[in-house]
Amino acid sequence: MTTLCTEAKVKYFRFHPLRHLTASILDDLGTPIGVIQRILGHKNRRTTEIYLHSVGEAERNAMNRLEGLDLFSADISLKKHKPTNMHNEYWHRKVDRPPYKILRKEVENLGYSGTGKKYGVSDNSIRKWLKSFENQPGVLN
Repeated sequence: MTTLCTEAKVKYFRFHPLRHLTASILDDLGTPIGVIQRILGHKNRRTTEIYLHSVGEAERNAMNRLEGLDLFSADISLKKHKPTNMHNEYWHRKVDRPPYKILRKEVENLGYSGTGKKYGVSDNSIRKWLKSFENQPGVLN
């Protein structure tokens, strides 16, 4: 690899980052995480999730919305019974959660990242949704 990089006049790099790039490209193309896992030869789905560095559509939309906001002109009132950030764009965003069994099945098929993209939320939000369901009595029965 050193010789190839020298001849190509590029900074030295190893093959391993190409695996990360491939995984991210496949994820951006909507490839299910199980398929990416098999392509990379991972036994554990969590190992594959580490490889996914893509910025999903939800993140792109969030950044586009932030660019269009003038946060400093927002009417922010300090009332004890309300949160301090009263900007409408922030508080009016709601996502309907699917039932527990559907959410669990989607995580198994798409992984946390893929499921998050489907609902327009982060993979951490999906983990929190599952945790909140699992903390409710009778949900797992």
